[in-house]
Amino acid sequence: MKNDGIRNEYLFIQEINGKKYTELSFLIQEMILVLFPRIKPNNYIKCFKNIDYEKGDIVIQVGYDKKYVSIKKGHRNSIHCESIKKFISFLKKLKISPTVINEILKYQYADGTTNGTGNSRVSSAEYKENNKESIELINKTLNDSKIIQEVVNRFIIQGTQNHSKKIDLLIYGTPNDFFFITPEEIYSYIKSKQNIESSAIHFSCLTLQPLSRVLNYNEKLEYMRHWIQIKWYNLEDNIFEILNERFQNNLNN
Repeated sequence: MKNDGIRNEYLFIQEINGKKYTELSFLIQEMILVLFPRIKPNNYIKCFKNIDYEKGDIVIQVGYDKKYVSIKKGHRNSIHCESIKKFISFLKKLKISPTVINEILKYQYADGTTNGTGNSRVSSAEYKENNKESIELINKTLNDSKIIQEVVNRFIIQGTQNHSKKIDLLIYGTPNDFFFITPEEIYSYIKSKQNIESSAIHFSCLTLQPLSRVLNYNEKLEYMRHWIQIKWYNLEDNIFEILNERFQNNLNN
């Protein structure tokens, strides 16, 4: 799936790089116009892979002006991964209480410990069934407007490094069939869903989970227990909601 995602990025590059604005498909022209409102018909456009570890997968450039674009496709999109240690440091900066942090660590490892040294591991479903009050406490804490703003920036818009470039658009789909949304629309939508009900640990519609709980005790995969991932399970449906809201706002204006 990851390789398929990278292939998709290069398909976008192939469709855009070295072409004049007028040589692009109508759909890509529409996207380019949002990124570069002053573009002229005969302007050439550069497009290349972003090799830095940033949220922008590709860079689109007109003259000296560069824009950074994140590209997603498929279902159950994993939008962010990092070590649990780094993630916990981030939560501490957000002033999350030690009690809640310990409950998050217990959820991460699901073996009765906060560091993964327990002898008996349970599945996500079993853990959630037996620890409903703990998960409710975590979600009540995490689903705060200020925290949502910070996590959206970290998981989707900018990443973990302050020097990283923020994305200018998020694309969902392939060069022949895609939709795009802006960072402002992402922030607004995710904040609007912060009170949704879920049995999983979540930041609004973004779900937090281990990269793997390694229930088969495979030593080669043990490192995955010490990494978290953020998934945006209903990304496609949510983008349609954002686009519908955009359409309604345009009608009202």
